[in-house]
Amino acid sequence: MPTVLYDVSVGASGQVVSGQAVSGPYAADPVFPRAERWRMWSGGLPEPPLVPPPGPDQRQLNYWMMSQRAGSLSYTTFAGGLSLLVFGFSVGVCDLRGWQFRLFGTLGANSLAAYVLHDVAAWLVTPWLTRESGVLVVLTGWLVFVGLVFGCCGLLQWKRWYLRV
Repeated sequence: MPTVLYDVSVGASGQVVSGQAVSGPYAADPVFPRAERWRMWSGGLPEPPLVPPPGPDQRQLNYWMMSQRAGSLSYTTFAGGLSLLVFGFSVGVCDLRGWQFRLFGTLGANSLAAYVLHDVAAWLVTPWLTRESGVLVVLTGWLVFVGLVFGCCGLLQWKRWYLRV
């Protein structure tokens, strides 16, 4: 929630209305917001996860923004919670219910090869995708990516070749 305290309010004349000292994209107090920021808070909530934050012209960069590059607390908390949720779902479905999926078995048996191959597959697929690509193109690229990694790992499993550490 503290990330919305760093919103930049600009009036009609183009000057900062909220009394914040704006000296570039970074906030002067990026970790612990000053008391005046708390007093000027309008009660707004931050963006939900996986939604891009506003640009530096609307919000100063701060530690509370969800940023993988900055390694912020909000990012590590969300990523850890999401990973735990996916892991718990997998344990519930695969271990408790006894369901087996060939994809998990193949990638799990040769996980080191899958880790190396996913970079190679990304190098092959990424040049065909742009930020303006449509949903169908992105879905096709993802299917080709998964097919390459799964196909190579399946071939390695069929040959009984396993990469071990």
